[in-house]
Amino acid sequence: MGHGNGRAVLTVPDEFPGRRVRAADRTFKFLFFGDPGAGKTRLAATFAHDPRSAPVLFLDPTGGAVGVVEELEGAGSAVYTVGDDKEVLAYGDRLLSKDWGYKTLVVDDFSDVFGRTKLAVTQAVGGPDAEGLEGKHYDRVYERVRRVLRLFKQLASPRATGGAGMHVVVAAWATEHEDAYARKRVVPKFAGGFSFEV
Repeated sequence: MGHGNGRAVLTVPDEFPGRRVRAADRTFKFLFFGDPGAGKTRLAATFAHDPRSAPVLFLDPTGGAVGVVEELEGAGSAVYTVGDDKEVLAYGDRLLSKDWGYKTLVVDDFSDVFGRTKLAVTQAVGGPDAEGLEGKHYDRVYERVRRVLRLFKQLASPRATGGAGMHVVVAAWATEHEDAYARKRVVPKFAGGFSFEV
C-alpha cells in the first residue's frame, strides 16, 4: 500500500501471490456416518469404480469390507486391515513418502479405530478396559486421534506442499449426543463432544 496525495493507495501486483490450483491438485475429504447396515461400506466401495477416484487404498479395521473385497480388488484397489491410530499413521507415512498410485484413501470405519486407540491408552495406564478410562486420560486419546485427522488433511494436500494429493473418505458409526446447550445431535461416534470437532 502506498500513499499518493495524502491518501492511501492500494497497488495491485501484476500477478497474485502463491501458486494457482490446478484441477489435478483438487481433492476431497469426505466423512459420512450412519448406523450399522446403513450402506457405508457399499458407498465407500463406489469410489473404486470412478476413474477420478480409483484406485482406492481401503483400510478396514472392523472386517466389514468382506463383502466388497473381490469387487475392490477387481477394480484395481487394495484392502488392508488396521488397528488403532498408530497403524493408520504408519499407512499415512508410507503414502506421504512416495506415490503408490492410489488416488483415494478410504477408512471404514473410523469409530473402530477410535475405540482401539482408546483401549490402547487404557491398557497403557493400567486400566481394565476402554470403558474404564478415566477422564484425565481422555486428552491422550483425543491428541492421538487428532494426529490421524491432521494426517487425513495432509494426505489430501497437493504433493507440491508436502501432501499426497489423495482423496480421503472416512466412514464412521453414528451416535446421538447432547451438546452443551442440551440440543441432541446425530454425530460420528468418536466418543461424545470430540465428534463435534470434526
